[in-house]
Amino acid sequence: GDEASSSAPGSDTTEEEIARTQPHLCGLFRDLRRVSVPDARAALQFYPLKGDHDFGVSAMRRAATATGFRADVFLDFPHKGGAKKWTLAAQRGERVAEEARPWC
Repeated sequence: GDEASSSAPGSDTTEEEIARTQPHLCGLFRDLRRVSVPDARAALQFYPLKGDHDFGVSAMRRAATATGFRADVFLDFPHKGGAKKWTLAAQRGERVAEEARPWC
C-alpha cells in the first residue's frame, strides 16, 4: 500500500494524523532517530496530560512507532501513595528513507 496512508503497527491512526495532531512528538522522535545509531535504545520518563492518561500514553507510543521505533509504555508505582512514573521504552528499527515519511 501507499506509505503515506499506512498505519503504525497496532494503531488505527494514520501517521499523517499523528504528525498533524502531535507535531512536537513527531519532531522529538524524528530528531532522536536522526542522532541515534541502528538498534539504539532509549527510555523516556514522561507525565501524560492530567485527566486523560490514555491519550498522552497513546500519543507517545504512536509518534515513536510512526518514526520507526518499536515502543512500549510502562507504568511504575515506586512509592506507596506516590506519583506514578510513566516510561516509554523504545528501540530504533530499520532505517526508513527520509522521502518515505516526510510528514513525521
